[in-house]
Amino acid sequence: FPNNVYFKNGLAISYEKLGQTNQALGNIELALEFFEKQTKLSEQLHDEFPTNVNFKNGLAISYEKLGETNQALGNLQLALEFFEKYNELKKQLYQDFPSNINFKNELAISYSKLGEVNLALGHLHLALEFFEKDLELQKQLYHDFPTNVNFKNELAVSYSKLGETNQDLGHLHLALEYFEKCNELVKQLHEEFPPNVNFKNELAISYANLGYYFEMTKDIEKAKHYHLRARKYYMELTEKFPNYANFQYNLNWVENRLSQLQ
Repeated sequence: FPNNVYFKNGLAISYEKLGQTNQALGNIELALEFFEKQTKLSEQLHDEFPTNVNFKNGLAISYEKLGETNQALGNLQLALEFFEKYNELKKQLYQDFPSNINFKNELAISYSKLGEVNLALGHLHLALEFFEKDLELQKQLYHDFPTNVNFKNELAVSYSKLGETNQDLGHLHLALEYFEKCNELVKQLHEEFPPNVNFKNELAISYANLGYYFEMTKDIEKAKHYHLRARKYYMELTEKFPNYANFQYNLNWVENRLSQLQ
């Protein structure tokens, strides 16, 4: 039944799940193949039914998957193109349904992804613009839903990205402001959910960012203070998850920074 819409949509979903499974297994190139097949079907469905919200959203998700996978493979220009398509569809969906919280959040995420790729490509001012758009939406979401843990965490991440980008651009006072706001939120999240590994890791990162900021501004005592706090959490993380390379890498980085400050 090649013309059956439900079967076509079901096949697209099955390709997406195969892509996600291979992505989780580290088979990135194979994941890309499945996401490409998903996208081809999603484009056909959207072309046939352009007013169907589910098909438009499904196509947006497929572009997001292609963007993420190409980003992981280092194909940054391709990733940028897919994230731009993802962003365009999310803007349309949010404009059509401004009270839909998921569409608003996903639009914010699309801005963040555009910021990440532009940052990786060295387009710092463009990255800054996208991160600022992401922040504007994330602040609104957190303001409207202050008890939503995901919105609080995403706001913290937005502050962190703006801190790093402003620091790279030499806007040091702004960078500090964003790093401090990020740190305050992730401290609250870690205190509310102490077993959560991601929140502990983000808190460690926020301390490391503050430590490096004060290194750059030649305030050695404050740099040591924050790096020592970062080290405390990284040591806890590496002890609990000794096989997780990222935690060990970050601990080594902080140890190296501290040794440079002696």
